[in-house]
Formats: sequence, structure tokens, C-alpha cells
Amino acid sequence: MSIEEDLVEEVIRIYGYNNIPALTPTSQDKMIDYPNNKKSIYSIKSSLVNLGYNEVVSYSFIDKETEEKLHSNLDVIIKEPDVSPVQLQGPKSGEIMAALFGEDIAELKYYWLRELDLDGIPLVVSRTGWSSELGYELYLQDGSRGDELWEKIMATGKPLGLKPGHTSTIRRIEGGMLSYHADADISTNPYELGFDRLVSLDIDANFIGKTALKRIQNNGISRKQIGLIIGGDPLLKPNTSFWPIKKDGIEVGKVTSAVYSPRLKQNIALAIVAIEHTDIGSELDVTTSSGRAKAKIVERPFYDPKKQITAA
Repeated sequence: MSIEEDLVEEVIRIYGYNNIPALTPTSQDKMIDYPNNKKSIYSIKSSLVNLGYNEVVSYSFIDKETEEKLHSNLDVIIKEPDVSPVQLQGPKSGEIMAALFGEDIAELKYYWLRELDLDGIPLVVSRTGWSSELGYELYLQDGSRGDELWEKIMATGKPLGLKPGHTSTIRRIEGGMLSYHADADISTNPYELGFDRLVSLDIDANFIGKTALKRIQNNGISRKQIGLIIGGDPLLKPNTSFWPIKKDGIEVGKVTSAVYSPRLKQNIALAIVAIEHTDIGSELDVTTSSGRAKAKIVERPFYDPKKQITAA
């Protein structure tokens, strides 16, 4: 048995055949044939790396020329930084931040950041967040002072009603903010999500995915993310699975995130559908957890479309 076959057997013994990560194969992959199934060397390789066989994997499965291209002859150490984020979000977050850091924190622009310290606690503070509200993210750079930072923030915010909480699904969907694994995953691309403005293919750098993005840009997309207003009674809770979308009885897409918005008094949803069915005002059929309902395509975000709240 060769070293490759021996390592493959070891991976299967430890992981179990069906648990080997099914990653995207590369053009240089070859397939390992097992009863009624196939796994690519690339998937096996990723598992071997997890087992600590980095050096053997590199030189057993890839030729030297390809190895040099992949690594670019760089000496790189990959590690997790000592950074712990906490979010301070909501209409009164600006007042709390001013009390903590001084009035000039109001000059920090939307999506900008600066290095600060709070009584010696080292932080990177950014005007960002996952709430579609005015908000800040504080990145603690000394994990040993996490409790101290938390207590300072909570004590300062107590007179203004600050409470610990979680991201609001309602506010997220109202603001058109995406959730990975729901509204986007490894199979979606920026053009489908309306992120064209964030893609620059004219730069000289040959970044990973550039060729594929050029091809998508030239050929066009076959599906697109949209906003929906879903009829019927108010949804009792957000969806926990994808809801199929049909047009004239033919499935054309899926609802990825849906919730009832008390503010808008409507069921709102993010969805991805075939490009030929994405015109604003078009009507579609959605099978929700409560049954079939009519839906209409509308503009996104559903609330504060100009982001005036977050950028204020």
C-alpha cells in the first residue's frame, strides 16, 4: 500500500467515510473510488491537514511546481489574533459612546474605525454593526480585560436603559442585511446579491476568484436576490427552512429569510429567484410553514433604504 493509500485509509478510519469534508475539487484532483462512492484527493487532503500531515500531503498530492505557485514561496504563520468583539447598537448607542470616549467619537464616520483605549483597555472601535441601527463595534485587544470592559459599558449605559441582548432578526431583514448560510453561502456570488459595486475587476492584482467573476460578469447571472412582501396572516416566527417559490406552478426560487415586521405591519422576506422573475411588482406563490401565500416583489431594504439611521 502506498503512503497516499495508507493516509487515506487513516482518514476514513478516524472520520468515517461520509464525514470527509466534501470540498470543491480542483482541476488536478483525482478520484478515490470506494464502494458506491467517490471522494476527491482534495477532500482527502483537507482531512489529512486536520490530522497534522501537512508536509506529507503537500508533497504527496501536489507536484513541486504547483506547490510553489500555491505558496508563492512565502513564509507565513496563520494564527488567531487576541481580539474579542462586542457590539453596542441602538438609537442611544451614540450617547453611551460619548460618555465612554468623549464627544469627538461622534466624528467617527460610518464604516470607519480608530484605535482607542478606555482607562487603559486597548480597543479598535468601528462605526459598524449587524443591526441596521446606529451602532458601534468594540474589538478588545486584551482578552484578560473582557469583564472589566463589559462592566464599564453596562454601568455607563444603565441610565439610558442599556440591556444585553441578541441581534434582531426583524431589524436585520427590515434593513436587508444578509445572514450567511441563509441568504448567502458558498454557491452564491456578489452579482446575484446586488454587490456589483463592491467588485473591481479592473485592478492589476490577480486575486482568487477573479477569472470566475469575469466570466459571471460577461455571461450574466441566472438568479438574483429580491425582497418580498408575503400576504396572509402575520408570521408567528421566522422561517427555519427555505420556502419554495413558484410561478405558474413551476418552482423558480426560494425564500431565505422571512419574518413579520410590526413596524411595517407586513410579512417581509429575502429570497433568491430565477432572473426572469425578478421584476419589481411581479407576483409569485410562496409555500410558507402555514401553507401557500401570494407574494409581491418589492425594493430592498424594506426600511430606511438610504441607511440614514446607521450613517447618521
